Amino acid sequence: MTDGEVGVGMLDVHQDRVETAREVEDRLLRAARILGDPSKVYANPDCGLRTRSLDVAWAKLGALVEGARRARKALS
Repeated sequence: MTDGEVGVGMLDVHQDRVETAREVEDRLLRAARILGDPSKVYANPDCGLRTRSLDVAWAKLGALVEGARRARKALS
């Protein structure tokens, strides 16, 4: 990342509850509003998903991808 870019943690890596794509979208849109430049916001899990089961990790990453797609569409 370059100066001014921010990777925002979107997922709770300590819980098995899978975030919805809508939750991720809302968090990204809020971060974009706060920072004022959506091109500087990157969606990140928060940390590693190693302590989660493989099924939970994939589900969380799927929500992250779909939420980022939705946020990108809303901002374009």
